Amino acid sequence: MQTIKLELEDAIYDNIQAKGINIKKLFEEFIYNLNDSPSISLQEAKQRVHKVVSQYHSGALETISHDDMWEQIEQDCEQKVANRV
Repeated sequence: MQTIKLELEDAIYDNIQAKGINIKKLFEEFIYNLNDSPSISLQEAKQRVHKVVSQYHSGALETISHDDMWEQIEQDCEQKVANRV
């Protein structure tokens, strides 16, 4: 097991404590979430971006307007809420 030392200014630490935040638990959760998060290499990210840019330039990428995107998101949220009830 490893130990991580974190130095904070007193005012920041006091503010966190005053809010009743368990900084140790929150930090542990953050670290475990980092470990569980899938990540990709820089090379893989570059390949994905290149692929999408190529699809966009060739016309193969289907795009939608900003308003249409938000409409789809709202509909999806409404459907998910309705399915929970």
